[in-house]
Amino acid sequence: MNSIEYRRENQELVSIEGLYFNITEFSINQDVVLPVILNLSDLAYEMSDENARSDDSGLYLKSVFEIDRLVESNFLHLLNRNEIEIYLNSLREDENWPEFNRIFKQSINKFLSHPYTKCLNDLYVINKDDFDINSKVVVEREFRAYGFYLLLIWVCNEQRSFYTCEWSDE
Repeated sequence: MNSIEYRRENQELVSIEGLYFNITEFSINQDVVLPVILNLSDLAYEMSDENARSDDSGLYLKSVFEIDRLVESNFLHLLNRNEIEIYLNSLREDENWPEFNRIFKQSINKFLSHPYTKCLNDLYVINKDDFDINSKVVVEREFRAYGFYLLLIWVCNEQRSFYTCEWSDE
């Protein structure tokens, strides 16, 4: 196998009433699978939004997860768009927070209609809620700061691209 080369092509931060998702598009020079993506050098930096990348003060939050410590088994693998929608819609059904539920539903609809999700048929998702503060794969400061945090990764090998999406409430 040849050396894997990748490059951040585009990034978009979408905000909906206090919920955010940051989608990053990467080009890649060959077909890849999740374990290969997780081992790419500087992936955590490259998928961070511009403010976090340029922040020397440490004020901006970064990923909840230590990307280089993640393995495929940390992720939930969803195999088609229907499974993805069911999973996302199941995340925040809280009768005590009807306003948040409404905003989250809007956020899901915005995400699923985003142009980068056209090839979203095979998704890997990792949810902060599935871990605790003592887990070796989380960053303590970010874990404590975020109330809600998802990391989603999907690959479009036919387009020689892959995508990351950090979805959070901060």
